[in-house]
Amino acid sequence: MADLYCELGQPADAEKLLQQELNPMRENRTQNSPTGRRLQVSLAETYLQRSMYAEAASLLTDLQRELPSSGFPDYKAHVNSFHTWVSLARISHRKSEWVEAISCWRHALRVLDRIKLNAGFNAGLVRCSIAHALMMTGEVGSKDLLQEGRANIASEPRVFWIPLFNSQWHDLIFDLLKKAGVD
Repeated sequence: MADLYCELGQPADAEKLLQQELNPMRENRTQNSPTGRRLQVSLAETYLQRSMYAEAASLLTDLQRELPSSGFPDYKAHVNSFHTWVSLARISHRKSEWVEAISCWRHALRVLDRIKLNAGFNAGLVRCSIAHALMMTGEVGSKDLLQEGRANIASEPRVFWIPLFNSQWHDLIFDLLKKAGVD
């Protein structure tokens, strides 16, 4: 439900709902359970949507530290890892911290590779995001990566799998690419 609030542009309502769930988990020290981690990723999204980048990054960085200790036991842990890396990348990208953004985007792409989703829509959006960041740094190779990303995106329908990533971020990246003179 919190993700829906975020998509509707109501991150404060999403945070309120998430805190109602997370506060008892923190009291019981269960916030690092798979459900707790997923809720914390959603909480970070509410911060990101309100440009509270330091708060979002702090929470996401803590979650990233926890994930390797879980050993990535299942698909959901990989999805959480992907979502975490994408959120960290979006923070760096929005702050024009291109080197950090590229690093986080590449981590996200490696997670997709692990779960055999490295050629679909989400992988394409990550590649287009990397291509934009590379363009901003003046590095070569961004056009080939952009072409690959667009082919990935065209390979399957747009699925709203990660809140705001598949919707607002997609639109933002393609607007930025268009403004950079790339069609």
